[in-house]
Order: sequence, then C-alpha cells, then structure tokens
Amino acid sequence: ARGAQVFSTVLEQSYALKNGTSMACPTVTGHLALLTQRWMQLHGGATPYNYYLKALVANTARDAGVEGPDYKFGFGILDAEAAVTAMEKSWHALGELPQGGDAQIYTLNVPAGTKELRVMLCWNDPMVNKEYATGECPLVNDLDLAVMRGTTKYFPFTLDPKQPTAPAVADKKNAVDNIEQVIIKNPTAGEYTLKVAGTVHQEEKQDYVVVWYFDYQQAVLTSPIAGDVYSPGDEIFLHTANLAEKLKVELSTDGGGSYFTLKDAASLCDSIAIPTTTPSTDKAILRVTDANGQSLQSGEFAIMGQVQGLKLKGQSC
Repeated sequence: ARGAQVFSTVLEQSYALKNGTSMACPTVTGHLALLTQRWMQLHGGATPYNYYLKALVANTARDAGVEGPDYKFGFGILDAEAAVTAMEKSWHALGELPQGGDAQIYTLNVPAGTKELRVMLCWNDPMVNKEYATGECPLVNDLDLAVMRGTTKYFPFTLDPKQPTAPAVADKKNAVDNIEQVIIKNPTAGEYTLKVAGTVHQEEKQDYVVVWYFDYQQAVLTSPIAGDVYSPGDEIFLHTANLAEKLKVELSTDGGGSYFTLKDAASLCDSIAIPTTTPSTDKAILRVTDANGQSLQSGEFAIMGQVQGLKLKGQSC
C-alpha cells in the first residue's frame, strides 16, 4: 500500500504528511476490513478465508517497481476498487486438492478488450515442526498453477534470490511459494484452461483458491471525488491511471464554465496545491489532460475557508 507522503493524523488535533510502514499497514488493514464486510454482505454473513483475501488483493494490485512481482514492491500497490470488483463479479474458485489426487481444471472465458489477464493460486501451507537448513525450501504441500490456451502453456512467475534485483521470469513451475501468479498481456478473447496440480504431503487434502482479474486498463481519475471538501491552500491528492504522462491539471470553480492551470507537468499520482486566493465554491471540478490529449474530469467538490482560532469556553450554570 501507499506508505510515502500519506496525509495522517498527528498530535495536537492536526494532520501532516507521514512515511513508512506505520502508514502502509493501517491502510492495508482497513481495506481488508472493508473487503471482509463486503464479502459478508454478499455471502449471508460468512467470513472469507484469509488466503482468499490475500490472493484477491495481491492479484488486483497495481504493479510497481520492476515489471512483475519483485522483492521490493511484492505484487504491487493495493487497489481496493479492483479488488471489490473481482469479488462482486465472483472472479474466483475455491477448491481442494486431495492427497494423490489428479489435477483440477477450471475453464475461463476471457472477454474481448482485455489488456491483461491475471490468474493467481494461493493456499495456507501447513506448519511443520522442524529446523530448516539454510536455503532449504520450506514448502510442504507444493501446488502448481498453469494457464492453457490451446497448446500454449503459461507458467507462473518465479524470482531468483541470488539475483534479487533481476525481473521475475515465467518459464517454469514455481516450487517455492504458496502464492503463484500468471499474467498474460493482450490475451486473445476466448476460452482458457486453469490447471491446479501438485503434491500434498501433509493432511488428506489441501484447500486453495484461484482468483482471476480482467484488466481493461481504462483511463480513470479516482481522486478527487465528488463531494470532497477542501480549503484554499490545501493539497489535493491526484490519483489517475492509464494516462500518458505528463499531465496538465486545471481547476474550475464554476462547474466547468472556465478553467485555470494548477500544474503543467504532473505525475499520474501527485499532490496539487489549491491557490490560497481560490474563492469559495461548491462547484469545483479538476480536469487532467495527458500527453496524448486525452482528458478526464472529476465530479463537483467544494472549496471553502475554515474558521480559524475558534475557542470554546465553558460557562457555569
């Protein structure tokens, strides 16, 4: 999750930009709580399996750093909107692989217009009471994911701990992790086969989940949102995706009748300062235009000054 320059509460009933895992961890926890609540709403109050939530947020995360999973960013930056979309559309299959059982097959129809197909397998590997040697693989029940399109087989990503900065590769089965991801860029629309196989060494069976996500990579502006309230001098957290950098950012205070420029070369995610001279309005709109001329705009939000120096004094009755 985002852990740099997060607007957070601080002492003296105030706010400040903070950094670190103390910012990222509460963000992830809060989003997982909301996703759990949504699952319970959809499934009669039942709580989701922890390995389902883990796979859900990892598979729908926005890639960061080196392409594919890496040792610095993991599977990327949490994207709660994508996660709840996958949940509500039931883009998952819960299953169990018996000890000595055959591979299990799922069929998936990829719609036209999909820019990226992501499939992930995850399970809770059982605990073993032993002391592992350095470099020994700790995996007990080794499940394997593969995606098939005709005679073409797609393998999950693997990383090389001896070359931690090297990009992940997808040319063989993953025999190390209990979370495996296959990504197919610009997949041909049609039927794909998901195969879950492997060896169960402990217990009679191994429960697992397969999740998938169809990423259309449509241009979006997700912050600010309609109904937000700011003061002159505040900074707006701009969040966009699938636009061509750099962005021209403009503000309207009259519902889109006229605009003035706030920033000429903004990043897809950026902090945008509202001028201190901006008049109060409930019809503010932010518009962004990318390097290719594509424009998006927010819903209407408010900009208004706040009361300063107010003190409440108690009075005896």
